[in-house]
Amino acid sequence: GALEDARDEHEDCEMRHKRARRRNRDSAEEVARLAQELSEARAGVAAAKQRKRGALAALMAHHPSFPELLRHMEQGMPDELVPLWDHLSSRDDFEPRLLQESADTRHKVYQGHQGGVAYAFKVFEVPEENPERLRIIWREASLLRRLQHPAIVPVLGLLFWQPTDHGLQRIAMKLPFYEHGQLSSWVRGDAAPDGMALRLALLRVLEAVAHLHWSGIVHCDIKPENILVDSLGRSFLADFDISIDSESRTTMAITHIEGTSGYLAPELGRGGAGPTPATDLFAFGKTVEALLAMVDEGFQSAESADLVQQLTVEDPGDRPSAAQACHHPYFAAAAGGRMGEPRTCAIGPCKRRWQLSEGLECSNRKGAPHFVCRECLSRHCDAEMKANRVQICCPVSKMDPAAECESCEYTDLELARHLRPAEYERYMGGRRRRLQEAIEQEVQAQQAEALREEMERLRQCRICRAAEANALFMNCGHYGSAATSDHVASVLWCSYKP
Repeated sequence: GALEDARDEHEDCEMRHKRARRRNRDSAEEVARLAQELSEARAGVAAAKQRKRGALAALMAHHPSFPELLRHMEQGMPDELVPLWDHLSSRDDFEPRLLQESADTRHKVYQGHQGGVAYAFKVFEVPEENPERLRIIWREASLLRRLQHPAIVPVLGLLFWQPTDHGLQRIAMKLPFYEHGQLSSWVRGDAAPDGMALRLALLRVLEAVAHLHWSGIVHCDIKPENILVDSLGRSFLADFDISIDSESRTTMAITHIEGTSGYLAPELGRGGAGPTPATDLFAFGKTVEALLAMVDEGFQSAESADLVQQLTVEDPGDRPSAAQACHHPYFAAAAGGRMGEPRTCAIGPCKRRWQLSEGLECSNRKGAPHFVCRECLSRHCDAEMKANRVQICCPVSKMDPAAECESCEYTDLELARHLRPAEYERYMGGRRRRLQEAIEQEVQAQQAEALREEMERLRQCRICRAAEANALFMNCGHYGSAATSDHVASVLWCSYKP
């Protein structure tokens, strides 16, 4: 009887041993299977993200009336640009013709018409594998929208352009069309300016550069080809696609110096030196020098030679700022003569005669600018600030809807010259409050996005943790084998009590 019992016990032990070996083999196979499934799931997530980006791009191409979709793409459209999206227009609406192609193929410029009005279109190709190009487009458009100035090219809209023959998507910036084209073409054309008009054109650009630097922006590519002239001889600074924020300095220009040979300051060729306001002033000096070389000797003078010498001096610390250069003797006659020109205040109850120096002139793009005397400007600013508006526009369109005025807001520097100190301080206080609110909203949006990403990461961790725990549970000591991961085994325990 004892032998039979021993044999039965032996058979039972062999059976348990076989079952244990089978469970161990099945557990190892289960771990391998789960690992394979996890790897495939990760690859599937990456592929799904890629398909989502492609679907969003295709959806936007066919349904461009929903520009907010572009916020969800990589390097998505900033919220401030959504109002600029022209979903009712396409390339075929403008019958465009090619005007210019950049030497480095960053973009092409077309001219088109809509409703009898001419526009320029700066067109960028957006390869799917290079989302950085999309970021450059949004960044330049944001700069142009933020840095409004009478002598800076404004951005009027954004729209999809016809794809290339290879299927590459293209996005266009809609800009005003300037009849005289580039400054270098204007001075050599049939309608070439006289010496005074050229000085005024250069002074406008220098005032725009001063506005950029006051706003913490370095242009990085000032040259005659990036200055445009309209039918009235007014100059406009263009091409901000490689400009940088001198405070945050978040741009490719810091690690790779960009610009145009012949206009780059000498310090940019030295190791570690990056673009600064002084490098912009050097480029402006070279621009003046190049333009004077294109015209008759009668345009040149001792003042022009001195201006070029000051702006292109070797040591950047010895160059004047843009605001200081505006008061150079070369511009004195032009600025002084212009400031003494008679103007009539455009505000109905006033309509008095003033000198230009006694008020502000707007930058109306649809016709002659509107002049507002200092007294009327003060009352207008006070009313705008009481209405909690922190950017002051030309009052003519509000007071007389029939008078078309398409101008940008007055700049802080312009208002500082014409408002009383207390009025200007109240105006700047409102600007600071609005800026603080915008910063807080942006930070909250960034925090919300970071929280969503962290929640998704934790969810994925929990899924992986559950899969690994399930595999290790099947391989625990109760079933005849030790756990294979010390890290996970340290937080797993078996409830079996022998």
